[in-house]
Amino acid sequence: VINNIGRSASLYLVKNIFFFLLTILSLIFALPIPFGPAGLSVVNALTIGIPSFVLAMEPNKALVKGRFLPGVLYRALPAALTDLLLVLGLLVFYQVLELPEDSLRAAATAVMAVVGLWMVHRVSRPFTALRKVLLALMTLGVLAAFLFLRPWFNIPDFGRQGLAVSVVFALLAKPVMDWLSRGIEAVYALFLKTRSEWDI
Repeated sequence: VINNIGRSASLYLVKNIFFFLLTILSLIFALPIPFGPAGLSVVNALTIGIPSFVLAMEPNKALVKGRFLPGVLYRALPAALTDLLLVLGLLVFYQVLELPEDSLRAAATAVMAVVGLWMVHRVSRPFTALRKVLLALMTLGVLAAFLFLRPWFNIPDFGRQGLAVSVVFALLAKPVMDWLSRGIEAVYALFLKTRSEWDI
């Protein structure tokens, strides 16, 4: 139960850390929050709610190792910081080029969905048949939401420029997350030299 809750909790913390940091930066620099509640709801359901429920309920007989909270933060930080960097990049890009605000909202929601799917991929390892099916269904759900169900979830039209920008930033999601993961691992390794009891 503890292992499963640790996997699920890291999915929730990604969004919480991301929005906490984005809100602070928005207050300091007067940046817009490029998300709508309906669009966030479908992204949260497909990258947090449903995956966390399935992962929390599956059988798990592995031994509990390390400390719970440091382990959850260690798994969640790369995806949360990836969300933050990519969304800030989108904000700067759209403001410099003076692109439509609706297109920005669609692009930011799409990027958050892609990062969320990569996070589900990460916490699902090692893969089982159930986890493979879960990831495939969530990916299909995200594609269906953006291709066919945008009016239902109040996700604006990307537009030609917005679609191109969204694809570029979505492709950056995995390399940025991998780079941040390596950086956090390096910092954590240094930290372990003095606090080895905090094994994750």
